[in-house]
Amino acid sequence: MEFHKWPKIENIETERLRNSRAFQKAQTIENWVATEKIDGVNIAVNIDHEGYRISSRNQFVDSDFYGVSTALHQVEPLVEAIQRSFFPDFVQFTLQGEFFGQKVMRRVDYKIPQAFRFFGCYVINEASGYQRWHWQAFIDVMRDVGYEFMIVPVIGHYRHFEDAIAVKKERASFFNPEARAEGIVVQPMDVPIEPDGLIFKNKSETFRENRLPSMKPTDADRAVINRLNAEFKGYVNEARVLSAITKIGRPKSITDFKPYASEIFSDAWADFVADHPGLELTGGDVRAVRNVGSHAYWTFQQTYQKHFKE
Repeated sequence: MEFHKWPKIENIETERLRNSRAFQKAQTIENWVATEKIDGVNIAVNIDHEGYRISSRNQFVDSDFYGVSTALHQVEPLVEAIQRSFFPDFVQFTLQGEFFGQKVMRRVDYKIPQAFRFFGCYVINEASGYQRWHWQAFIDVMRDVGYEFMIVPVIGHYRHFEDAIAVKKERASFFNPEARAEGIVVQPMDVPIEPDGLIFKNKSETFRENRLPSMKPTDADRAVINRLNAEFKGYVNEARVLSAITKIGRPKSITDFKPYASEIFSDAWADFVADHPGLELTGGDVRAVRNVGSHAYWTFQQTYQKHFKE
């Protein structure tokens, strides 16, 4: 069975994205779908003729991943339905989506037990190998096998990209009208999101991973460095920690910070730099700006205490 890493869902609000090839290409594509962004962990169900395996966005995982083993009975009938519908040359069919609900992520109270919802798929066949399918082909398969209810909630369909990303992100969740949704995700209906990464997120203010820049300094004196350092701390926040956890997996304990540190800092720094175009810093200045002391570890522990400690 083959593993293929998922395309990252890019944050529509970063300056880096608005200068990217994906963003520029999106302007030329018609027919988009907007769906609710679910506050869960990335999960994939990789199916072949013999059975299935679970993976995260980055790797195959075992059944202890976020306690997914207790909910696999929900997807096993879907696996069997997909297997029955395999074309003769299919080697593998992979559904990609979210695992969420009780004891998974706790920022949104969905008022439901653990559940799966999917937003895309890819296939591997004998003739052409790996192939990502576009949204409409994914929808057709889910309808054909009778599992349309396992698709992420659809908010609407839009002709132009700008109309799709302008959809109101501050909205109630489909699963619990009393809870605020994490945001929206948009992708084209008739064009695969790969190889250009044509899938974008727009998060509710409550769940944003970065703060927009409050200043654009012209010289790196000590006062400016101190202010940049204070601003960078805002990027190392609970949402950033949870984003790292969804990629790597649930921490083993409240002190299990080391595996997540690099992901948290590199992701935060990439967004920080993108939000400050033209900012020039020496190596020493960069180290000073990124030096947040115990703030990252403290934020990690607070996040663990809030979301994972029983």
